[in-house]
Amino acid sequence: MDTFNAFLLISGSPETPTLTLSWEIIENKYTLGDRVFQCSGQVGYPNAGTLEIESNFNETFAPLYLAPDGNTDKNTAQAFITSNELSKDQGSCLNSRTLKFAFHNISADMHNKRLRCIVRPAADAANGSIQYSSPQVMKVASGKYPVVFLFFEPRYFFFCGITLFQFVNYVY
Repeated sequence: MDTFNAFLLISGSPETPTLTLSWEIIENKYTLGDRVFQCSGQVGYPNAGTLEIESNFNETFAPLYLAPDGNTDKNTAQAFITSNELSKDQGSCLNSRTLKFAFHNISADMHNKRLRCIVRPAADAANGSIQYSSPQVMKVASGKYPVVFLFFEPRYFFFCGITLFQFVNYVY
C-alpha cells in the first residue's frame, strides 16, 4: 500500500477597505487627537498585505506620502501615521489592519480633493488583487471664519451660548 502526505493551505483574499475622514477638516489646522483619518480592511491570510492611501491632490490618484509611526517630519511628509495595527485572527483566518493618519496642516487647496484607501496583497499571496475603497471627498472649512454650531435643547435654540429664540406655544 502506497502512502502519501497531503496538506491543506487555507488562504484569504484581501477585501474592499473602508476610509473614514476626519470629522473636523479646517484650513490651517492639523488633524490630531480624535480628528484623525482612518483606513481599515481585511488584508489577506495567512500573509498580510498592506494598506495604502492615495490622493488626487495633483489631479490624478497617487500615493500620499505618510511619515512612519512617531515621525512627524513636516518637511517631506504630506501626512503622518498615528497608528498602524494588525489584528490576526487564526480562528477565522483573517488579518485585519487599521491605519490612522493625520495632516500637519490642511490647506484650502485640499477642498473637494479625494482620498481613497488601497489594500495591496502580500507579494507571495496565492490569490487576491488590489482592492480600492470608495473615494471620499474632503470638505475643508475656511479657517478665516469661526465654525458655527447650532444646538437644540427642548424649547430653546442656542448659538454659542446666546439664546436665539424660545418656543412659546406648547401643546399639552
